[in-house]
Order: sequence, then structure tokens, then C-alpha cells
Amino acid sequence: MNRDRDSLLVTVSELSGVPRTPQVRLALAEAEFRLALLPGTSTPERIERLHRALCHDPYSAKAEFHLGRLLHGTGRLWAALAAYRRAYRLAPGNRRISLLAAISLLDLGKEEREIGAALLVAVARDDAPQIDAAMAQFDVHIERQGGGGEPTGGQAGPRRRRAAPTAELLGRATPPVRQALLHEHLVRKRPPRAWVTAYLDAGAASVESAVAATLLVGCGVPPADIPQTHRDGPAARLLAAALELAEEADPERFVARAAALLDGRWLPPELVLALHFERWGELDVLEGIALLDAYPASVRELDGFRELRIAVLDGPARRAWSEGRPDEAAVLWRAMIRLDPERADTALNLAMHATGSRSPAYRPAWERVAELLYRQAAAAGDLDLRAADRTALHKAHSTQSLRAAGDRRVDDDALERWMADGDAVEVWLREWDLFYLNARLRFRSPSLLLGVGAEAGADELGAARRIMLLHLDAAFVRTDRPDGARFARLARERLDAADGPLIAREQAEFDDLEREALDRALLLRRLLEHLARLSTTRGRRLAGTVLRSLFLLPLPALDRRCAELGLITTDETLTAILDGSAAFVVRAWPAECPDGAEVAAELLADVEPAFRAMTEPVGLTVPYSRLLLWNGRGAEAYALGAKLISRAGSPEVVRDLQSDVLDDAGGAAAAGIPDGDAGLEAARGVLAGYPLSPAARAAVVVRLVRLGGEARLDEAAHLLSSGARQAPTESLRTGLYARIRSLPRAADAAVRRQIRHYRTRAAPDDLAHALAMTQARRFDHEIRELRHEIDRARGAADVHG
Repeated sequence: MNRDRDSLLVTVSELSGVPRTPQVRLALAEAEFRLALLPGTSTPERIERLHRALCHDPYSAKAEFHLGRLLHGTGRLWAALAAYRRAYRLAPGNRRISLLAAISLLDLGKEEREIGAALLVAVARDDAPQIDAAMAQFDVHIERQGGGGEPTGGQAGPRRRRAAPTAELLGRATPPVRQALLHEHLVRKRPPRAWVTAYLDAGAASVESAVAATLLVGCGVPPADIPQTHRDGPAARLLAAALELAEEADPERFVARAAALLDGRWLPPELVLALHFERWGELDVLEGIALLDAYPASVRELDGFRELRIAVLDGPARRAWSEGRPDEAAVLWRAMIRLDPERADTALNLAMHATGSRSPAYRPAWERVAELLYRQAAAAGDLDLRAADRTALHKAHSTQSLRAAGDRRVDDDALERWMADGDAVEVWLREWDLFYLNARLRFRSPSLLLGVGAEAGADELGAARRIMLLHLDAAFVRTDRPDGARFARLARERLDAADGPLIAREQAEFDDLEREALDRALLLRRLLEHLARLSTTRGRRLAGTVLRSLFLLPLPALDRRCAELGLITTDETLTAILDGSAAFVVRAWPAECPDGAEVAAELLADVEPAFRAMTEPVGLTVPYSRLLLWNGRGAEAYALGAKLISRAGSPEVVRDLQSDVLDDAGGAAAAGIPDGDAGLEAARGVLAGYPLSPAARAAVVVRLVRLGGEARLDEAAHLLSSGARQAPTESLRTGLYARIRSLPRAADAAVRRQIRHYRTRAAPDDLAHALAMTQARRFDHEIRELRHEIDRARGAADVHG
């Protein structure tokens, strides 16, 4: 076997280096196909090699068939069916393809099961036209599911009432087809006696017939319905033991006989446990549990026994709940959850009871439900598993939390009450985000999955993908949510695989979701305005969460929605308005984080993905750079601030808010510098790195003044004067003039020299700067003179202008 593998690998290697003629491509496809089917090859490698084979030869029916078989075995039923479809088109006469496609369909939803049953009957009859018709019906169905509206190949015909396979049909069908027909019937309902007789007669006295009879007994078919002719044959012992156990009318003798049959390995455990539940599953719960406890330890330790015990508890629990005995139901559900802590449905029942009984444990109970729903999807590697349940759960929690505000369009008083209502706002922020992500992940249309709609161009789609990845990371990976990283990986894989046209049936749901997202954005802006007035730890935490939630929405798409609805009448976009609002969040925040390093890090973790989501943030730069500063990243904070202040078109109010960060960044860098000549040189070094920071200039000036001397006072006055003259914002200028005012009286002469320097220039701006310094030092005589000079300069400018 190893020699075969080595030889094939050599072949692939040699052929990969030559021109890809048709003959070479076919040889490569055959080599990859054989490697995929070699015993001992892992399933992932087999799938990968079959994909390679199909890249070389896309018309290989056998490669498509085996790819579908492998995907089917790993539980990826839709992917398997797609492969079976392609294989059938290439080899419509191959009945194995149709049979496995039918079996796959039986494991899906109701519509798919109907198509699968029709296909199965057609395969049993070996009726080629009917097989073609059933496959065509499946083509129509799958196009509706993912093909972008109504298919071009026509509509499916009216659904006909399905008749049970006849004895003649069952007799002609091959054993694999008969087994599939049995499976299809059992998943719907218990078959009638006539069907059982016809089915078993078709298999005569074969092993297949005896095994099927045993399966029917285990699924609840009465022993009297099993024909006597099937008591003989190769599997007679198995069937006879099953019938003997099924006919036992006394529960205690049933348990004793079942234990003996299991001990002697006469029957498989799954069959015995199924028979127990079929016969005694409806007993009173205490009787049912006592009967289970009568089994020996060797039986109670079986894997399936736990499921049997849970099933015995579940029925009485549901009856108690429906009959108005919730506490009794909760006792039984708690017993079930102890048996299987990972069962999400039982956890959901307990959460509903905790809510109804107003138990303080209701919140942890719901958190446990959400945890299990995500864990199941992550463990199965299937993003769609329980997707509707997750979406509904988060939607319900967010809606309930929003009710505390009264309405989505709340007035200021309602907003105040909402903020004061415990953690209602926090729950709404968190749960709506999770609802929105789960709702988006259910779309198959790439543009809808990305949240931007069919109108988006390539650039917007690329930006939306980047934002959604940031959103997934913030919601799952960077939290303590169990299995969050695995769930986010599955979501990223869906984004990577998203391809194809718009699916029309998804558009209405997308439009509703987009309207909700717009309402969310507008209410988040209201929250930002409220939070800008708060200077509390909770206020800052909420502000970080609001910023993240707001800027991880697909804002360009919401801009279009605003334009369509006429919600914004100015030339500004919703994105620009929201970005401008973000600047004011930090207005009441102090220079240093008053909440400690841990809270500062949490805030930065919230705001950083929001900042990265924006292409050219302006207002959002203010809180982001403030948080960088709080987290010891002053150089980055200063660089961002300097870039924003120098950007053309930045609003003056935003530039002034950012000036505070520049000043504080320089002050933080200069903190701890000693006095003396060494400290002076260190302060000059800080100023070189933070030239726009008044605090950095002050660090140099303070040391110059302390060292004293005319030259140093001149340098101090020059640093403050030149800094104020060149300051790009009013806030920075005001800060430097305040520093000039605070110089000691010994610096008056040095300041007057700076004033004379600018007076000699005689330009209005220079004179205005000289006047500001004069006012700062309260040189009253010079103030009057400068005002006259400014008036004369302006008059001259008007004459020449």
C-alpha cells in the first residue's frame, strides 16, 4: 500500500512540472483520485485530493460521487448533495448516485424529505424518467434555496400524495434501496402491519429481513405484526430474543430478562434500551426511575442508558409544565441537566422556569442557554446548527431591555430612566449586537451577509468584510465567551466561501434588519450625547461599548437608507454626523484614567476595533487617542492627534478637543524628569518629540526659569511665544498664553523683547500675537499702544486691499 502511495505521489510530482495538456490533466486527475481512495488516507486529505482531481478533470463523475459520499459521511449534507447533483448530470444512469442523494435528502427538512422519498421510490422501480423528474424537482428546490429567485428551468409540478411502496416494488428493489425505504418510513411514523408484511416478504428469509424485523420491533411494531415465517434464518437468534423481550408484559421480569440478554450479548444495548422506552416510557416518573434503578450497574453504565433515563424524566416534566405545575417540572429538568449538563433544550426549560418564578438565578440560566447554543454549533463545525434559536434568544433579550426605555424614539426623561434602570442599557448593547451578527450570518447572498445590500460596489464590499471580521472578533474572540474563537472561525469561513448572486427571497428579511440597524444607530447617537455629559466609571465603560457597537455597523449602507428615507437633509452623511458626535464623548474625561489600568485596557479594546473600522476617522480619533494615552501609548496618541489637527477640513471644535490629548501626551512624557542641567536636556528631548504640547514646552520652561539667568529666561519666553504664534488650534494657543502669564516677574524683560520682536513685523497677525502676550502679562500701557497699531495696520490693509 505504501508503495502504491509513493508511486502515485511520484507521478503527481512529475506531471505537475510538465505542460498541462489534456492528457496530462487526465493523468493528474486519475492519480489524485487513486490517492484519495487508498486505504488509510485521512478523510480531510481524501476530500482535498478529490477537489484537486476535479480541478484537473471537472467531468469526472466518479470523483464527484466519491466527494459527495465523503462529505455525506462528515455530516455536510448540502455540500454532499451539490456533489451528487454534479455527478448525476455526468452519469445519470448510475443508480448509486441517485440512492445516496435520496438518503441525504431524507436527513434534511420536510420538503427535502418529500423529494428524497419520491426519488427513493423511483430508484426502487428503476424508473429512469421518474428518477430524472425527482432530480429535476430537487434542482428547482435547491435553486430556490440558493440560486437567486425563481429558476429558469420552470416550476416544480404539483405535489402528489405519496403512496406506500407496493409488495411488488419492494420485491424488485435491491437490499440497499429497501433499507433506505425502511429508514424513510420509520422517520415518519410507525408502519402498518400490511406494509411490514410486504417489506419482510420482499426479503424472504434472508439476514436482511431478520435484521429489518428486529429493527421494526425496536421501533415499536408489535410482535404480533411480525410474520411467523421470519422466525427462521441466519439471524433467527437475534430476532427471537427481541420478540421474546418485546412480548414480556411484566416490567420487573422485563428488566431481569433484558439484563440477562445484554450480559449474554444476545441483543445490542441500543435495541434493549429502545424496547424499554417503548414499553415502559409512559410510567409514572417515580415508577419509571425505580424500574431503571433495578438494572445492574453494568447496564446503568452504558452510554445509551443516560439517554434512556433522560427520556423517562422528560415526558413527565413536559406534562407537569403544560398542566400548570412548573416547580415539579423544574425538579425533573434539574435531574436531567445533572445527567447531561450540555443539553441546551433542558437548560432553556430551566431558564424559562427561573424567569417565570422571578428567581435571581434567571440571568445565569439564560447565559448558560446561550453558551450551550454556541458550543453546539462550534463543536459540530456547523454555523447553522441552532442558528434560529440563537437569533431569537438574543432578539428577545435586547427587545426586553429596550422596553425599559419605553420606545425606540425615547425622550430625554425616558433616556435618563433607562440609564438608571440597572444594567438594561448594557444588556441591550450586548444582546442586540449578538442578534445582529447571528441574523446576518444566516444570509447566503454575499452582499446581504456583509450587510451592505445589492447596490454596494467592490470597494464597499471589501470594507464591509473588514468591518464584519472586526465585529466577529470583538463579539466572540476578545471576550470570555466559551467557544467564541471556534464560532468566529466558522463565521470567517462562511465569509471566505461567500459567492454567488443575490437570493431574492432574502431581500425582505434584509430590509427589515437594515431598518433595525438604522434605528439602532440613531439611538446609539442619542446615548453618546448623554454619555458625553457623564464623568463616571460606568459612563466611560458604556461610552466605549457604544462606540464599538456604532462603528461596527455597515454605516455606508445605512447612509443610503437615510438618503432614501429623507432622514438627513444636510450635505453631511450619517457616518460623518456619528463620527463628529464621537469626539465629544471624552469632553468630561480627565487627563489620566481615574478607573485604573484594567478599565483603561477594556475601554481601548472596545474602541480600537471601531477606530480600525473607519476609513478616515476624525471625531473618533479623539476618544481613541485619549485611550491610547491612558494605556501608556502616548507617542501613538500624539502622532494621531498631530495628524488630525493638520488635516484640512477638520472641524475646529474637534481640533480643540484633540489639543487636550496632545498637551496631556507631552505632559505624560515629561513626568518624572528631574531638575538641573540633566533634567533640562531631557525636557528638551521630550519637546522635540511633542512640539505641539504646551505641557512639553512648559517642562523646558520651568527648568529654564529655575536655573535662572537672562539667557535662559529669554529662551523660556521665546519657546512660549513662538509656540503660541505657531499653534494650530485656539485651545493650544490659549494654553501657551496661560503659561506666559504664569512666568515669574523676573521674566518681564524677556517677554517684552518677544513683544517688540513681533511689533516690528507690523503684520496684523503678528501684532495680535504681541497684544495677546501683553494682555497675558498685563502690561497696560503697551496694551493701549498695540490696539492703536492693530487698528492702523488693519486700516492700511483695507486701503491696499
